[in-house]
Amino acid sequence: MYLPLIYQAFSEPRIGRYQNCQGFGFQKNPLLLYQANLRLSIQLFAVMSIFEVVLRNAIDRHYASRFGSNWLITKAATYGFLGKKGCDRSRQNLLSVIEKLDGKFSNDQVLGTVSK
Repeated sequence: MYLPLIYQAFSEPRIGRYQNCQGFGFQKNPLLLYQANLRLSIQLFAVMSIFEVVLRNAIDRHYASRFGSNWLITKAATYGFLGKKGCDRSRQNLLSVIEKLDGKFSNDQVLGTVSK
């Protein structure tokens, strides 16, 4: 039947949560509630993606105004704030991206690459 195929495809625990949801008439077809949840997730992801770009750009502007336009390079040096204990992984990731760009980079390129 219809529901056993859904349970097979998505697993009973996953769909069971939606089937056990009371109200809104979704008990008869938990897939409708699952689809509604997916649509909400997509919208939230879009908002979070925009927020991430805006936040990253604001951070870049802040540090660029404070430390200059090449702040990523200068702060990745051993004496920079990314050279401090606890920042090793971030520093290595940044230096790896800069190396891949072969010295021809801008902060926009590095910031865009690091976040992926």
